[in-house]
Amino acid sequence: PVDILSIGLMQPYPYPYINRGRFLSRLKFHKSAASEARAALDISPTCGEAYAILMESSFADRKFMEAYRYARLCLLNRGPNIAARSKLALIYREIGEEEKALKTAQDLIKDSPQSAEGYYTKALLLRRSDVPEAIRLLRKAVGLSARHTEAWEAVGDLLALQGDRDGARKAFETA
Repeated sequence: PVDILSIGLMQPYPYPYINRGRFLSRLKFHKSAASEARAALDISPTCGEAYAILMESSFADRKFMEAYRYARLCLLNRGPNIAARSKLALIYREIGEEEKALKTAQDLIKDSPQSAEGYYTKALLLRRSDVPEAIRLLRKAVGLSARHTEAWEAVGDLLALQGDRDGARKAFETA
């Protein structure tokens, strides 16, 4: 915890906490990442990056309404953010708001057509209901970002489900 009494009215930089939180989140230490994010919020209550870390942590813990709350705060305090909007679409899916999920993903594609994330997110939403469209979107995503390993893995999974073993193998090798 941060000793906010000793900080007083100074405006210290919350980014040491944010950087540790991001690092811990990537390592899947979500509780520790959330602690760092909360410390950052003690210093700077409008720090959108801290809310993004809390959103990821809550999502990983399958606390979807809490994740929604943090996604909302992240977007309100950080402005338009591709990763947060993508996660918001997935949160909507998890809480049963399928239409909102698809609209959020579609809006992300419309607003950021050169970002792979929107295509990847929409493909995740469609992978059970429209496999050919999901594959098309994933191919678009990897066309925009060849290093998007999650998209390559998803392409491999969907191609394997369709019986295209060679295509699946190539996608997994590329990932």
